[in-house]
Amino acid sequence: MENVKVTVEVKEDCVRVLDVEVPAEQVDAEVEKLFGETSRMAQVPGFRPGRVPRKVLQKRFGKMIREQAIDSAVAQSYEEALKSEELSAIADPDIQDTKFEENEPLTYRAVIEIPPRVVELGAYKELALERRVPELTDRDVDQVMENTRQSHAVYVPRDAKPAADDDLLVIDYEGTMDGEPFEGGSGEGVTLVLGQRGFFQEFNEGLRGLIPESETDIKVTFPEDHDRKDLAGKDVAFHVVVKEVKERVLPALDDEFAKDAGSCDTIDEFRTRIREQLEETQKNRAESELKWQALMAIVDSSSFELPKSAVEHVAEDLFMNKVRQLYGAGITEADIAEREEELRKECAGDAELELKIACVEQEIAKREGLIVTDEEIEQEKTDLKDTGLKGETVDEYFEAPDLRERYRIRMLRRKALDLVIEAARIKEVEVDAQEVSDVPASSEGDDEAQASQGDE
Repeated sequence: MENVKVTVEVKEDCVRVLDVEVPAEQVDAEVEKLFGETSRMAQVPGFRPGRVPRKVLQKRFGKMIREQAIDSAVAQSYEEALKSEELSAIADPDIQDTKFEENEPLTYRAVIEIPPRVVELGAYKELALERRVPELTDRDVDQVMENTRQSHAVYVPRDAKPAADDDLLVIDYEGTMDGEPFEGGSGEGVTLVLGQRGFFQEFNEGLRGLIPESETDIKVTFPEDHDRKDLAGKDVAFHVVVKEVKERVLPALDDEFAKDAGSCDTIDEFRTRIREQLEETQKNRAESELKWQALMAIVDSSSFELPKSAVEHVAEDLFMNKVRQLYGAGITEADIAEREEELRKECAGDAELELKIACVEQEIAKREGLIVTDEEIEQEKTDLKDTGLKGETVDEYFEAPDLRERYRIRMLRRKALDLVIEAARIKEVEVDAQEVSDVPASSEGDDEAQASQGDE
């Protein structure tokens, strides 16, 4: 849109008020455009599409078309207003006092919150940091070898030997309460590993020592806090038929195992590959930890202006992600509800930290004049495709302007952090491999924080 007039009023807490004026002829042009589209598509009894008189269209659709034209003009002029004033908003605007009279310009007020900003940036050059270099031992390699071996275990029929811990059983069962079957109390061909968590202790103990084709009766008392209220605290009897008993057998650590588990010709070659992978993993963790040290040093020495809505928005996303993780881990809805206040407080703190990290990285990029070129974005696309991602998926992602801009910001922040690390005074300290741990995901830049961050 052209000739849009904008005045900006600065409010505290990152709030800006935009008074916008759009020429009447531009709104009228949008009205005419919508009338044309409606005329071609409208189904009006007695008239062929495209032949409906203007008076009929005005009577049936005039109010709707006018409202749509105003909405469209507001949306277009709002984007133009942000661009002309070099502003970016972190959420949808609060549109107020919209007015449009005949032969008069369209006017409205848009109240927005701009991105968080650094009020005072702490020192970010020549930081004194420690790179904690892990010492990899044969014991670490042995542990990975054993974990891999455990994951390649197979189950073979145990014949007539009594079932013991770690054996896999295939059973049919039927449960009764007060002599009557109950919903969900029966199953056929159910598999369980004896001794593992997930089944009642009484049920596990009742299966121990059984052989294939044997039967038994097991009594179980459901806990008082069981999810199903109709079973909580109740005594239930299960009649169980053991169909199969299988013994867990581990593969030998030999060349055959190396071929199967690691696509290596020999067990020594497999061990070498594991060591190299561990070294690479520990190196990446050490670098992530180093970057986290740098970020925390800068954040702690800086001051910020964080819009309340930005913190709330990021915190809500973090909370929902946390809830999904807890559900996935088997935590009940009741337990999550009981911890909701604690979780929300934790997520609010994490949200503030993520936004502060986004602020300092972008402020550093701004001060250092860092940019991300189109050529660099294209190279990033190529690199992503080389990791195995589908080319079409990557291209579609970068074709969306908002997603492309989000990724540009991500790359810009990465450049800023790289600059900090290059300029730092780093002392290498050798530590046990177990002492180098993963750092919070926010140190790599959360997309939500990135999306809400921009230049004022």
